[in-house]
Amino acid sequence: MKKRLFSLLLVSALVFTLSGCGEKSLLRESDPVTLNFWHVYGEQSGSPMDLLVQEFNRTVGQKKASGYR
Repeated sequence: MKKRLFSLLLVSALVFTLSGCGEKSLLRESDPVTLNFWHVYGEQSGSPMDLLVQEFNRTVGQKKASGYR
């Protein structure tokens, strides 16, 4: 009984794990992904983290969003 239950759990975990492996992307060039990051960085307003997030959205984030179809 334990072997059967273990086998069933193992197969279920495998099915759920592999179900996410697909080539179809949910990203669209017409609707780019942007990153909004809420944080408290030393209780400063206008922290350096805000600048890093904005730079990512303008550069790498925009390039990656336009590369998916």
